[in-house]
Amino acid sequence: MLEKEFEQVEGVVRAKRKIYIPVVLLREEVDSVIACLKEPNQLVVQLLYGCGLRLFECLKLRIQDMNFDTKIVVVHDGKGKKRSKRTHA
Repeated sequence: MLEKEFEQVEGVVRAKRKIYIPVVLLREEVDSVIACLKEPNQLVVQLLYGCGLRLFECLKLRIQDMNFDTKIVVVHDGKGKKRSKRTHA
């Protein structure tokens, strides 16, 4: 390595980090966005929003992964390659 010490720098102000403020839509705003979509995109967005699915998880769903009586969606090979269940009432 160079084995040199850095010199002291004076008069330099350290940059401040911006405060991250997440953007959250109101339920009415989400409903109006979904209402503007056409099938099959509308169904995909409803599953993404309502069940908290990731896009790839949603696109890999099969009809046998859904239990309409108990309102459970089974996700195979989700993040971390775990099997998980997502519910939506």
